[in-house]
Amino acid sequence: MIKLFPKRQIDGRNNRSDRIFIIRNILNILFILCALVGIVLYFFSNLETVGVVTILTAIFFKMAESSLRIFSK
Repeated sequence: MIKLFPKRQIDGRNNRSDRIFIIRNILNILFILCALVGIVLYFFSNLETVGVVTILTAIFFKMAESSLRIFSK
C-alpha cells in the first residue's frame, strides 16, 4: 500500500496537525497548478487577462497555505 502522507499520529488517532498538513499539501498543489496554467495562458495564448486572474488566484492559494503554516502553531 502506498502512503501519500507521513504517519505522524500517536495512538493511531488523527490530530489537528495532521489535518492541517493535508490541507496545506492540497493548497500547495492548487497553487502550483494554477500558477502553471496562468503562465501558459499569459505567455502562449491571447487570453492574457485570464492568465493574470489565474495567477492572482494562485497567489490567493499560497497566501492561505502560508497563513495556515504561520497561525497553526
